[in-house]
Amino acid sequence: MRTPRRGLTVIELVLILLVIGAIIFFLLRARGRDDAAAGAALDSTGAGAGASPVAAPAPPGAGSALAARLALSQAVDSTARAGDTLTLRVRATTATGAGVANAIVHLAAEGGGRVLPDSVTTDDLGEAEVRWILGDSSPQSLRATVPGSSAEPLETRVRIVAGGGQ
Repeated sequence: MRTPRRGLTVIELVLILLVIGAIIFFLLRARGRDDAAAGAALDSTGAGAGASPVAAPAPPGAGSALAARLALSQAVDSTARAGDTLTLRVRATTATGAGVANAIVHLAAEGGGRVLPDSVTTDDLGEAEVRWILGDSSPQSLRATVPGSSAEPLETRVRIVAGGGQ
C-alpha cells in the first residue's frame, strides 16, 4: 500500500512560480500601455513656416503619457488672405511618436477669425481635423491646448495680406 504524499514536488512549485511570473509580467505590461494612452499632458511643436513652437520638452524621467506632443500634421503658410479657410490636422503623440487616441483638444482663434469646431477628440491615430476661418486683422494665431496639461499650448501664426478673401 502506498503512503499519501505530503506537499508539492519541485516541478509543481517551479510551474506555479512560472505561471505567477507570467501573470505579473502581462499585468505590468498592460498597465504601461494604459499609462501611455492616457495622453493627458501634451506639449507643442511647430510645423511649417507659420508655426511657432512655444513649449519646452517634457522633464527628464516623465512617463510617456506626460511626455506627449501636440503638433500640426502639415505645414501652415505664414501668410494668407482675410476670409480664407484653412483645414488643419492636429496630431497628439507620445514621446515615442505613437498617436494618442481620444485626447480632447481645445482650439481658439486669436486676433480675429474663428475655428470650427472649438473642441475635438483625436482618432485612433491621434489626429483631429479643424477649420480655421481667418478674419480681417493681422496677425492671427490659432492656439491648441489639452485640458489638465501642464505643457504649453501649440500656437500657429498667420499674417493677413492684401487681396480679398472668399
